[in-house]
Amino acid sequence: MIMPMHKLHLAIVKKVNDSLNRDLDKLMLGIILPNLTKYDHNISHFRKDSSISDINVFLEKYSASLNDDIMLGYYIHLLTDNYYKNFFNKEIMEYNEEGTVVGYIFNGQKKESTLEKIKETIKQDYESFGHYLMDHGYINKFSSDECVKSVSEFTECNVDSNTLYDYIISIDMDIKKHSKKSFFKRFKRYKFRLLPKEMYMDLMNKCVDYILENLK
Repeated sequence: MIMPMHKLHLAIVKKVNDSLNRDLDKLMLGIILPNLTKYDHNISHFRKDSSISDINVFLEKYSASLNDDIMLGYYIHLLTDNYYKNFFNKEIMEYNEEGTVVGYIFNGQKKESTLEKIKETIKQDYESFGHYLMDHGYINKFSSDECVKSVSEFTECNVDSNTLYDYIISIDMDIKKHSKKSFFKRFKRYKFRLLPKEMYMDLMNKCVDYILENLK
């Protein structure tokens, strides 16, 4: 299943931090590390025989490091991925007796489709939702790039510092570009194909609640 894209991750960690009041720059950098690593993403996401990240394996190794906001952001990324995967796999997908995806269910209606087509549709919806989040202030710019100096390499993640500096520049430029849109362009209709925007918003808010519950 398509994992949440980086803009959604950034919006979620911002909402989570409204309750935590930690270093947002470090949380934002930490939450995108699993996708920027040079290693296989199955390694950086603690996945073995499943598409679901093994949270217990992560916590066995790094629970003592969660006072580090970079590592906390990394943990929030894994929780977010699992929440969205479980939602789509259990609530949206329709399976046949062999366990093969044959379509999806929305508002009680079944629609035939293939897994690949559904993945592509979700990807397009995530892109539209990312633009919506940018246009409506759900994502913060980095206050500086000093947080890069706080990133240390560990077994499952190897990221070049230049990649991180470039990412910070790119996301800040993206936010600046969206902020220059006219009022009417920022409040245009966004095209969603699988689920409505309101459902993606609700899903994001429920994911934030799920994360905060797991951080208690």
